Amino acid sequence: SMFSRSDQEQRRVIHPLKVLESSVRLVSNEIRHRARLEKQYGSIPAVLANESQLGQVIINLLVNAAQSMPDGQIDRHVLRVVSSTGADGSAIIEIIDNGVGIRAEILPRIFDPFFTTKPVGAGTGLGLSICHRIVAAHGGRLEVESEVGKGSTFRVVLPAASLEPIEAISTVSSEPPLRRGRILIVDDEIQLVQAVRRLLALEHDVTA
Repeated sequence: SMFSRSDQEQRRVIHPLKVLESSVRLVSNEIRHRARLEKQYGSIPAVLANESQLGQVIINLLVNAAQSMPDGQIDRHVLRVVSSTGADGSAIIEIIDNGVGIRAEILPRIFDPFFTTKPVGAGTGLGLSICHRIVAAHGGRLEVESEVGKGSTFRVVLPAASLEPIEAISTVSSEPPLRRGRILIVDDEIQLVQAVRRLLALEHDVTA
């Protein structure tokens, strides 16, 4: 299962900006041909998270945002990546595009497994449902606002790591490294496969 006990154990206190920056670098090629990238990095707290899973969520949202903006119209399109701290102290990451947007009648269904707006053969539709499950498993929320013709905002909201877990986790950092796993990635979107493979290959043997 994606959220097995071992996944829980792989969580540690991380800074979201580090994951955000590495994710942006991995998909920069996908973005470059479609939009100008604007970063607005405000203060954001550390979170208790599985770094690979959080990276998968951000990569998926970035690729979706880029693909919502037709190729070759860079002067018209902007992809904004924003970090901030919520009023309740939570960590917030927003991926904002001015692409085609999502129709109001399908907006409530976009996190359903296998629901996709892409044509047949262009993706399984698993991306957003898995993102939603990962964020929820971390005690957070994945929110969306969208308007046809104006674009979409996807917002990842995660609880800030309290001081207690930071101290507890720092005491076990000398334990042996995590056991390497063997991971098979299957998807028909080459850019996404390559990005996820690079992210996971740091800790596991990956076949794509």
